Amino acid sequence: MDPFESTGSWSYSGQLVTGGVATDLAQVIRVAASVTWSAALEAEASEGSDGADRSFHLPLQMRVGASAVLAPGFVLSASAVRADWSVIADDLSGSSAAASTTGFGVGIELSQVRVLGKEAPFRFGFRSAGLPFSLGTKRATERIFSGGLALTLNETDSFVLASADLAIERGRRADGTITENFWRGTASLRVSGF
Repeated sequence: MDPFESTGSWSYSGQLVTGGVATDLAQVIRVAASVTWSAALEAEASEGSDGADRSFHLPLQMRVGASAVLAPGFVLSASAVRADWSVIADDLSGSSAAASTTGFGVGIELSQVRVLGKEAPFRFGFRSAGLPFSLGTKRATERIFSGGLALTLNETDSFVLASADLAIERGRRADGTITENFWRGTASLRVSGF
């Protein structure tokens, strides 16, 4: 087979609008919901790209979540998401397939944990979702277990000036043809001031 080369660069742009509501019930339960509407995602090919401009229709995305304080320092949270990605199927090329997706997640937070004398809320959770695109005939899915903690680094009069969030995830993605197992670590630092 003769060697070949294909190059391309695209710039993506689009608009979206998100609206949501939240309410507290009985001072121990918070419920929230949101809807995100997106205009078409426009892909503009740069000069010299081996491909043309493209446009992709994006679905309406609906989310709902709730959290409940089960005991002092113990919070249970749950969420769900739904989007019908089949609206983008006609915009795709090749063997990729698009389908509607649903997902859910559950988690707990223990906020009275302390590390080195400082507050360090511990979090543990699980989430599962159908992925919108797959290469095989089976629906692609993703399942992730995660855990982490938030460490308060500096605090003044109960106002957190600096904190660090550390998390680790163990996940698996599969669509019947391809399976991917992965570990992912995340570290973030937040600094505030007056």
